Amino acid sequence: MMRSVIALLLALSLIGLSPQTLAEEEKEGEETSPPKKALYLALSPPFVVNLSSGSKRRFMQVKAQLMSYDSDIIDAIKHHMPAVRHTMLMLLAHQTAATMYDVQAREALRQQALDDLRKVLDEQAGIKEGLEALYFTDFVIQ
Repeated sequence: MMRSVIALLLALSLIGLSPQTLAEEEKEGEETSPPKKALYLALSPPFVVNLSSGSKRRFMQVKAQLMSYDSDIIDAIKHHMPAVRHTMLMLLAHQTAATMYDVQAREALRQQALDDLRKVLDEQAGIKEGLEALYFTDFVIQ
């Protein structure tokens, strides 16, 4: 038994393959699947809302894009765009000018919007996963 193991190791070393090389080649073969391609959908037109700011009138315009790796998710978002836009408008309209100048507050808003849109997809289309990200691509407060 020991002689067969030694003979196998000797044979492998003669052809330039070690057990470690074989294991590495197996791993490389597993990693050859193509990377996922990100698909983006602009929520157009931009969102324009009034902001609460005491006695002074303020407006905010926000451009956003959604990202998924699944074209079916993008199609579902397009189909349910009225519900998506409503959800975004209601969320944005509850913001104040003071908080929207804070980067951390914007990040919290982005995460809340993503969570709310995932909920819309779940309720409207029965899709629980697949909406990967929401990006604010333009923020104007006036």
